[in-house]
Amino acid sequence: MALDGTLLYGLKNELENLLIDGKVDKIHQPEKDEIHLLIRNQKINYRLLLSAHSNYPRIHLTTMQKTNPKKAPSFCMLLRKTLQNGRIRSIEQPFFDRVIKITIDSYDELNILQPKELIVEMMGKHSNILLVDGESGKIIDSIKRVGMEVSSLRQVLPGLSYEHPPLDKTSPFGIDSLSRFKETLSRSPKDSLIKGIFGNIIGFSPLISRELIERAGLDEDLSVRVVTDEGYYGLYQEYKKLMEALKSHTVSPAVYVDNDKPKAFSIYPLTHLSIYQRKDFDRISQVLEFYYYTKDHKERLKQKSQDLRKTVNLKLQRLVNKYGKLEKDYKNAENAEEHKLKGDLVTANLHRMTKGDREIEVQNFYDPQLKTVKIPLNIRMSPSENAQKFYKKYNKAKIALIQIRKQQLQTRKEIEYLQGILSSIDHAQDLSDIEEIREELEEEKIVKAKKKSKNKKPSPAKPLAFETSQGLTVLVGKNNKQNDKITFKISGKEDLWFHVKDQPGSHTVMLLEGKEPSDQSILEAATLAAFYSKGQNATKVSVDYTQRKHVKSPKGAKPGMVIYDNFSTILVDALEENIKSIKKVVHP
Repeated sequence: MALDGTLLYGLKNELENLLIDGKVDKIHQPEKDEIHLLIRNQKINYRLLLSAHSNYPRIHLTTMQKTNPKKAPSFCMLLRKTLQNGRIRSIEQPFFDRVIKITIDSYDELNILQPKELIVEMMGKHSNILLVDGESGKIIDSIKRVGMEVSSLRQVLPGLSYEHPPLDKTSPFGIDSLSRFKETLSRSPKDSLIKGIFGNIIGFSPLISRELIERAGLDEDLSVRVVTDEGYYGLYQEYKKLMEALKSHTVSPAVYVDNDKPKAFSIYPLTHLSIYQRKDFDRISQVLEFYYYTKDHKERLKQKSQDLRKTVNLKLQRLVNKYGKLEKDYKNAENAEEHKLKGDLVTANLHRMTKGDREIEVQNFYDPQLKTVKIPLNIRMSPSENAQKFYKKYNKAKIALIQIRKQQLQTRKEIEYLQGILSSIDHAQDLSDIEEIREELEEEKIVKAKKKSKNKKPSPAKPLAFETSQGLTVLVGKNNKQNDKITFKISGKEDLWFHVKDQPGSHTVMLLEGKEPSDQSILEAATLAAFYSKGQNATKVSVDYTQRKHVKSPKGAKPGMVIYDNFSTILVDALEENIKSIKKVVHP
């Protein structure tokens, strides 16, 4: 879901209380569409996140820090030049729209105090962050420039006058009577009631519209034109309660979750979502950080791994095609025995042949029924040379079978390796995981090595760590580098090693520390191994486990590739709900 005007109205009040007269200490741009303002006010430091992300545009205070590029983007440099050390004068929400305007007073090059406006427009793919001159109203620049080729209706370019995004709805503050409310909704008489609300009132989302309808006891699919006067009256009363709560700053920031997955958020109690667990927060910013962080993080991680995934998939497809061709070559080479048979039959019948014969029909003495076969001959060869020709084909085919089988085995290993890489990308949880995978692929010459950046590298990624109900530590590798590390450097020979059977997956080790593992601990570790594999979310997944001393890395094997023996196998359900009960800890 996206931010709507009702929540932004409450958020604006929250930010006003915390940030007005605050000093802008630092400005960063960790992402191409995201700005962080570090603000100090009343001896407290705040980090204000402004995002123009196409799917998750937002503004809120955050505690999350991101790695910043060593060389700041040009828009960030401009903001530092014009806003750093400035003080926040006001925070507004024009027209109750999905727009927040922050006015900052800062000194220019001539030491003259000048107002600047930092405007965050949160409108899906049209989201933007703009810097506007507070006196002239001219756009200084924006994080996304919009020229005529992108939009003929509204350009966003330096030097142009800033204009608020087009509005074709009514401000809720202008609806002060039942007749005005009914008139607003009746603009689209054929629309459903829910669309009549969010389609005609600024800042009202389908979510909050549905809540008003639910409280009024109406049907959201009911056509606007058939709503009775009694229905309109009840709906208007619920509308007034909402507006009174907003005006009095009576808000209840909450996220509605289903199995720990956030489904919706609001600052107004949502009775129609009572089937979900309600998680309350003290601040609206906390709601937005809780709801958006995982979603935004996963999408950005997906974007940053996209080129890697594309390269691996392309290489994998080529290997699959190569394996298919080798299969065909192998089948063709399997005719070797037929060449030997013809050689034997020709040799046995040399006395019946003369040079220049095109074929010979002979009895197949290897056949119990002594059937006759016709054998084509080369007219330029003598009978013995024809026999030798078939023996040469036989020997060549035998050698080919051996070579093709070797290539098949090698190609199969490379396919399994790349399938494992794709599984590692799927289970990556932060940028450092992706960077480790990229480094490995560069070392294996699968992807072209990137020019080494002077930027500060992210901290080395750590394997996932869990604690069983028995108190034993279980480590799960998120990529091949981590797999090798936990298997051959961290775990001891007597510790237990787990891996999903015959599928790509993470190495999983249980550190016993001299204890005897319980059946429950083995089940929990096996469940983790299955969940962090290609078998994720499947039932009845086979997982092999053995003592680590029985796991070996063959000479010349690629990272993460091992062989093992003396193992047992256990069936588990690799479902997310099954790993929630396993305590997650921080690996030192």
